[in-house]
Amino acid sequence: MNNCLVKDNNNVASVPHYNLNLLTTFISVSNTEEDLEFIVSFGFNLRRLRQRKGMSMEDLAYKSEMEYSQISRIERGIINTKISTANKLAIALEIPVKELFDFDNNSKTIKC
Repeated sequence: MNNCLVKDNNNVASVPHYNLNLLTTFISVSNTEEDLEFIVSFGFNLRRLRQRKGMSMEDLAYKSEMEYSQISRIERGIINTKISTANKLAIALEIPVKELFDFDNNSKTIKC
């Protein structure tokens, strides 16, 4: 299966190509490509913040009392997470929740 590349300045992440199909199938409210880009950007930013704190996904899962697989799916942009989950992640990362949303979605390039 092909991956899409998400580029933001000097950072590059590989995201599964099937994300758009999953989102349009399972998320009835948010099913546009713009929504996908926002969800992928959120996950990209979460990964960047976690790594900046020197935390592994396992560390974040433990501190946030969440499953490792859920952290992974959020970071890869596979699921559209809830606001309450974003709050749990912010508490675990010891950052204000607004920092999780502090990214410029327009500066990202998604190429499949």
